[in-house]
Amino acid sequence: MSHLESTIKNSRFTPQKLFFLLLTLQFVIAPFYYQPNFGGEGLYLPYNSSVWFIAVWIIATGAILLSRSHFLVLPKYWLGMAFLPIGALITGFVVDTSNPTEWLTRLSVILGGYLFFLSLFQFQLSPKQMEQSLYLILAMGMIS
Repeated sequence: MSHLESTIKNSRFTPQKLFFLLLTLQFVIAPFYYQPNFGGEGLYLPYNSSVWFIAVWIIATGAILLSRSHFLVLPKYWLGMAFLPIGALITGFVVDTSNPTEWLTRLSVILGGYLFFLSLFQFQLSPKQMEQSLYLILAMGMIS
């Protein structure tokens, strides 16, 4: 049993409370991390690294919730949404890419985003909690 899994199991957090804690870290706290840098793009910018760090926590927590419940919660049109990552993977092999490292980085971001999206469903939020999470994201938009 991993440390994160035992912490979740022994804590008084419900999956929904843990979701709001992680979502607050993701959208309200992590984007405002700043460190002097040389610029660039992607993970060379410090705030992108901090946002993806929290996103990996959310994906891992969703995977732990999936392993505990043995029940995968999927959105209604999940297969249609899977065409983007699958299509990006296939076209990357078919089309001659001049910079395979850049292609692999972009593909990992697309697959990570899809895993992030699917992991959000593992928290099994009620409609009221979904509305509250949208308000949290709206508040983040207003802060920045």
